[in-house]
Amino acid sequence: MTLSYKMADESALEPWLAGQLFTDSAWLLSFDDEYEDNAMSPADGASEPVVLMFKNETAEPLTLCWVDAGGKLHHFYCVNPSVGPKAIQDGSVEPSHTEFASLGDHFVVFDSAVACQGQEDNASNITLAHDIPPDAFVLAYTPTAKAGTPHIVRVLPGAGGEGVRAIVGPGRSGGGKLLDTSNKVMEKGTLSGFVVHAEPGVWQAFPGLRRTLKEDLLEVCRRVPPGAAAALRAQTAFWINTSLTYGREGSPTVGRSMCYHPKGGGSWLTAQGMNPAKAGGIEMYAGLHAS
Repeated sequence: MTLSYKMADESALEPWLAGQLFTDSAWLLSFDDEYEDNAMSPADGASEPVVLMFKNETAEPLTLCWVDAGGKLHHFYCVNPSVGPKAIQDGSVEPSHTEFASLGDHFVVFDSAVACQGQEDNASNITLAHDIPPDAFVLAYTPTAKAGTPHIVRVLPGAGGEGVRAIVGPGRSGGGKLLDTSNKVMEKGTLSGFVVHAEPGVWQAFPGLRRTLKEDLLEVCRRVPPGAAAALRAQTAFWINTSLTYGREGSPTVGRSMCYHPKGGGSWLTAQGMNPAKAGGIEMYAGLHAS
């Protein structure tokens, strides 16, 4: 894919210094079998959180992956196009993806409809960074400093409609009112010995979800020592949503799949308008993606 780019928002006077935008497909070879001796250096303060938004302003779907230290691709988020016949125009799906990351994290965007499945076991043979064909590579981005606003990475049509171009800069649409879901009504119960907080109606909306989750939790407890199973049941609650959108009105995140909220992470949850009691638990953002 032909790519041109700018390292700043088009209307900005100053260059963008809060992240590294890579547009040469040679980046794909940064993670190889000798990674331990040839590691990409993390940014200073790499544990600091940062908000990224990837916007697809082209007519083709793009795939976004987080890349771990060994070059393995994760998540395979499909970032839908914003224009053209493949775009979803009814507003039900945003042509963007917001990621709550850490400084020094690596992300890659590539043109691969095969991998647009939003799941780890994607049907293609693309599992590592160097598996991405060079002509499908669009860009890679690594945030290196906090900017006070979300880092906005935009992929746009190229000049004259040829290829694509990329722009990265500070977010202007990342503000707005915080979406407060902290008081969302949840029904507390138990499933296979685990405390489960379920959104009313979620079991009816997704038949089979309750049975599948119950069987999976029983299997987990069978595979670990009894003491570990007891500790998991005592310390790990589940939060099951029909759907959940969080963040700010200007750059909301539509939850997909599941995640673990680390213990001690209540302040982050509060900052996202979510219930801090979820810290230490596992949340299913949308029953549709697990049923």
